[in-house]
Amino acid sequence: YLGGMTILIPRAIWPQRPPTKVKEGTEAQYGMGSYVPDHWVSSRVYGLAGEAMLNFGPLAVPFAFAVLGLAVGLVRRLFINLQPGDARLLLYPFLVNLCLVILVGDSDNVVFFLIKNGSVPLLLLTLASRRRPAL
Repeated sequence: YLGGMTILIPRAIWPQRPPTKVKEGTEAQYGMGSYVPDHWVSSRVYGLAGEAMLNFGPLAVPFAFAVLGLAVGLVRRLFINLQPGDARLLLYPFLVNLCLVILVGDSDNVVFFLIKNGSVPLLLLTLASRRRPAL
């Protein structure tokens, strides 16, 4: 998961940054020592369960889905608690899509999705909205 978080740091700044799930995935498919950076790597996407198994073993899969369940619950609670006309409802489609990306993508895909698809809308919503006292 550390490798997935570091995809935002250019290799020019951190040339030896930790590998993403690509290293473990390549070695799980083709054997130990088969991972050769920038030459021979697996390009598969493992999803939530697959990446949990690669990193922590099969017993971690239920915990990974529990974290996804918490994320879905938080998104649902946000939708239920917001009033019609609340500008934060504009983020709801992004958050629902994020839950799907968490399910089918890997940690590096989730980080990329958050930055690419979430940073500009969140910034615009923050700058263009004003707080109103609750009634």
